Amino acid sequence: MSVDSPSGRGHPAFPETLWSKVIALRTGSETEASAALATLCQSYWHPLYLFVRLRGYGMHDAQDLTQSFFAFLLSHDSFRNVERERGKFRTFLLTCLENFLVNEWKKRETEKRGGKALVISWDGLDESALVVADRAQSPPPEKLYDRTWAVAVVKRVLESLKKEYGRVGKKEQFCILKQFLPGALSTLSPIEAAEKLDMTRSAFDVANHRFRHRFGKTLREEVCQTVRNPADVDEEIQYLISAWTEASPLDSGRSK
Repeated sequence: MSVDSPSGRGHPAFPETLWSKVIALRTGSETEASAALATLCQSYWHPLYLFVRLRGYGMHDAQDLTQSFFAFLLSHDSFRNVERERGKFRTFLLTCLENFLVNEWKKRETEKRGGKALVISWDGLDESALVVADRAQSPPPEKLYDRTWAVAVVKRVLESLKKEYGRVGKKEQFCILKQFLPGALSTLSPIEAAEKLDMTRSAFDVANHRFRHRFGKTLREEVCQTVRNPADVDEEIQYLISAWTEASPLDSGRSK
């Protein structure tokens, strides 16, 4: 199932993104690249934490290892080895984490390196995905990682849209319209949704179309931050949407 989004064709140039700033560390500003990396890590630590948990580590050890991993990234030249022409932040992080766990599994204490340690707030920690992982036919850790990554991306997009709609007094409209996104679990029919919003059915269809368009545009902007090559954007969007629709057991609050 696809989501309305503008095509990347015809755009004058691929904009500078957080990930491109990280890769540009070879020739650019270390301060700017480190700040970009820190922002990306803060946004997407949760899928990595769950991956560590699925490797058999307990909660506190997994928290220490995830924290240490990001401190390691911020104080080493790991991202200098990424090819400039291609690379997705999602796959780069997982490869680095797997190598880190192999090399660092004996070091169980969180290290603060060079004053650049990234402090993660565990307030939003959600381990519901681990319940799914305990099932007989659970997906491999790498697949679960992709699903929780997709959920994290979509949550960031929805939070952005929630603020956008809230600023113009349309918070209720947002809460209802997001239920009609691909993979969402709507409890309302379009007619019922229109009635709740005091709209005609045709007006609701227009509002829904506009919301899907905004969702697609905002999703594209978010994904652009995590890929290097503009040719990867559409492929990554479709993959993440597919992973998100498979991840409904991981995100029971998605339709609230």
